[in-house]
Amino acid sequence: QPELSPFHPITNGPYGISQTEVRDILQDHDGFIWLATTKGLFRYDGHDMRVYRENPLDTAGIGGNYIKALEEDKNGVLWIGTHNSGLARYDRHKDDFRHFRHDPDKLSLSDNTINDLLIDSRGWLWVGTTNGLDCLNSQTGLFKDYQSGKEDSTGFSHDYIRCIEEDAQGMIWVGTDGSGLFRLNLQSGETIQLLAEPDQEGSFIHNKIRTIALDENNYLWFSTFDDPRLYRLDPITFQIKPFDLFPNADNAYRATVIKADQKGGLWLGTHAKGLLHFWPQSGQLVSFEHDPARPASIPSNNIESLWLDQTGNLWIGHVGSGLSQLITRNANFEILPIPSTKSGDPVILNTQCVLEDSGGNLWIGTWRNGVYRYHPDLGESTIFRNQPGNPQSLASDMIWDILEDRHGLIWLATHKGLQRFDPKNETFRTYGEESGLRHLAIRSLLEDHTGKLWLGSFGGLHW
Repeated sequence: QPELSPFHPITNGPYGISQTEVRDILQDHDGFIWLATTKGLFRYDGHDMRVYRENPLDTAGIGGNYIKALEEDKNGVLWIGTHNSGLARYDRHKDDFRHFRHDPDKLSLSDNTINDLLIDSRGWLWVGTTNGLDCLNSQTGLFKDYQSGKEDSTGFSHDYIRCIEEDAQGMIWVGTDGSGLFRLNLQSGETIQLLAEPDQEGSFIHNKIRTIALDENNYLWFSTFDDPRLYRLDPITFQIKPFDLFPNADNAYRATVIKADQKGGLWLGTHAKGLLHFWPQSGQLVSFEHDPARPASIPSNNIESLWLDQTGNLWIGHVGSGLSQLITRNANFEILPIPSTKSGDPVILNTQCVLEDSGGNLWIGTWRNGVYRYHPDLGESTIFRNQPGNPQSLASDMIWDILEDRHGLIWLATHKGLQRFDPKNETFRTYGEESGLRHLAIRSLLEDHTGKLWLGSFGGLHW
């Protein structure tokens, strides 16, 4: 029986969404899913996909195919930021586009390449470009720019804007490509800059900001380039707390996009390590990585955009693999927070198998991260991993199946043999080639009515 997958790839035949890069995702007030891609603007209604692409003969068309950012204002107007084609305003009633482009002789966009858009609580549209920060007055249609060197720039001193966010106090936060973070106080006109201080505890170490997100507690979360850490910023006290989710990891774990859910968790898209779900309070981290041998896994590990829709489901924009949807609140699965181990190790799950033993413990076998034993009533978790040189540890961190026999012994099917867990001294005994196994990669376990243990391996059946 095929493995049930919570991930649903969205394909649409001739339009080629599965072959493109999804840079941004938005659900409008009518429920449509809009996708900013490198091959046009897509609208998905749950069944069919409509694509808007540039037509040089149509002045009311979208004007460019490389779409980077999307926002919807309180009037239902869709704003589209493009690469090198300026800003577009979509009128859904007329089904046409109005264009805003850089004009050196007018109060216009600072640049035609737009990296991010934000509609703030006042209804103002903020535009982050590669040559300055702009704010559009919706009544006059004119832009105010915050370029460095401008007399009215209120101290803003960097032009390459990566991301924009508004906090609960109405402050505008701007992430730049080399000058750290800026906070704009629109009432006082004050601008505060936060720079990386690599040698200082409680700071960040790179000034190139990748993404910013606000959670339900009004904390700002951000990531930087060339650093796998995640940072939490208190916008009132300016205190910064780093979260080293993957100690000694490379930049493949860097968060490219962050989305806060309503349960206190954070969804993180990464450059090459798939999708992560992180609970800051407990330190629990769940990993979803693509595995070519498992069709039910996430379609791709390179994630550029995320969107939590009105039902709580997660839409995932991949690089080169289009769009997928993760069903988070339907019947497929319920997320169970698991605390960190006593040693402080975060719980990193890419779950292969789960067993509840006779003592009420949950045994969670993972893909390349060992096995966890979790007791829900006590709230305690223990991790068992391979320890090189220790024959009584796990033989392999790749766990395919777990079984409790009639005597209460725990058996694990691993990639390097069969293992039996001794609960008295919490050690493992390995059964391999010396025990008669011809194939060490064990995939499944079964105890029959006589107590005989059957093993299904990649090379056949054993008993």
